[in-house]
Amino acid sequence: MKKLTLSILAILFVFSLSLVSCGGEEETKDDTNTEQNTKVEDENAEGDATVADYSAGKDVYVKTCQVCHQENGEGNEAFPTLKDKACNINTVVNGVDGTAMVSFKDQLTNQEISDVANYINHTWGNNFADVTVDDVAASAK
Repeated sequence: MKKLTLSILAILFVFSLSLVSCGGEEETKDDTNTEQNTKVEDENAEGDATVADYSAGKDVYVKTCQVCHQENGEGNEAFPTLKDKACNINTVVNGVDGTAMVSFKDQLTNQEISDVANYINHTWGNNFADVTVDDVAASAK
């Protein structure tokens, strides 16, 4: 019963925060850390450094995930950290019953889910495998 009460409170909290964040004021964009947060260097077959752009995923994260998991990905007591963890596509696509984690398969496109997963997988020091649109489609129940 206590877990159910906490889950309901967490959902209400998230809902109230999302209402506040949708308040119609135009967001100001802080580009001071954009380079650090949206691009990572990988080596291609020739050994040249290339820069991957995860800005589309950052946009989805800011609009959809940040209210719970925080700007720095550290989460809080009610929502887990995303640092040092690969993004669980099944969790994002289908949600988790009994928790505040909702399903995003009807709210985001497969491309948007792929973008945000790749942003999470390559931000805050994370360096995990890329997620494709096909990976996302395969996770939908």
